Amino acid sequence: MQEIYFYALIICGVLSVLYAFFGDLSDAGDGVISFSTLLAFLTLTSAGGFLFHYLTSWNEVLIVFISMVIASILTFAFYYFLLVPLSSAETSVAYSDAQLAGQTATVIVPIPSDGFGEILVKAGGGNVPKRAAGWSNEEIEYGKEVLIVDVKDGTFLVQAYVPILSFQEK
Repeated sequence: MQEIYFYALIICGVLSVLYAFFGDLSDAGDGVISFSTLLAFLTLTSAGGFLFHYLTSWNEVLIVFISMVIASILTFAFYYFLLVPLSSAETSVAYSDAQLAGQTATVIVPIPSDGFGEILVKAGGGNVPKRAAGWSNEEIEYGKEVLIVDVKDGTFLVQAYVPILSFQEK
């Protein structure tokens, strides 16, 4: 019986490592019990069975029962304290160009009238250069702050940014 526990431990361990590398390729986590949770339960059960069989002289039924109880408790903790919080985390550095409309940027290559320049946008935890054109074909100088009005075919349509405070001063 000890050999069965040992081989099950090796197989589940290898499957766990493979699932850690290639698990995102499948949709196995959409069910009630994810494949990683099942693998954790089987790995812990076989590890507990192997250790109890090796270290004690208990009855096989008792070893299986105790191993499954311990594996259930640890798997429950693994699922509710690690997998559930990770699955609900929404931290991402991903963004789409359409989400940048309404933000400000800085001109790093002057934008001529009826032409293209380049702006530097703060997005996704870094600075990203993007192709830009004037919203109403106006010329915008280097270093000016602009407002992103729209994005069409990968080109950011911008206009000179005028802060609200400058309107209050007049």
